Amino acid sequence: PFQRTSAPLRINHSAHARSGQNQFVNHYDKLPKDDDTGKYRLQEVDATESSISHHGFPHFKNCNYVECIKFDRCSYLEDEALHQLVLVKSSLESLLIFRCGNLTDKGILSIANLLKLKTLEMGDLMEVRDMKKCVKMLQAALPNCNIKYMLPK
Repeated sequence: PFQRTSAPLRINHSAHARSGQNQFVNHYDKLPKDDDTGKYRLQEVDATESSISHHGFPHFKNCNYVECIKFDRCSYLEDEALHQLVLVKSSLESLLIFRCGNLTDKGILSIANLLKLKTLEMGDLMEVRDMKKCVKMLQAALPNCNIKYMLPK
């Protein structure tokens, strides 16, 4: 079923959600009505330029179908948020993290708990001090994950 309780996490913070459709839902009023929720499952979250922070991540609880999450230019995203991604570890296959200036090595290393991850792309994470070491540790923990990263310029 559509995890409507997680919708405020994304929609109210300028993020977009995709649920069994080709297009993202980007406004809370466009979400399925309560009586239609059995037809939908949250699959993908695009939090590009959103004000998402760790405070909303508990809304991911019971979201068992989230396959892809993208964080790009999320100014309020911190390590604690990445720690809470374990809430979707049973389904998350793709994670993209770019230009999120508050993430550190500690947060990046917590991605090692996402054992179903197949794709991890990262770049321009200015507070990550040793990206090469982080990637090496993630590759050891996630041998089936294709990891791509770009160092800051």
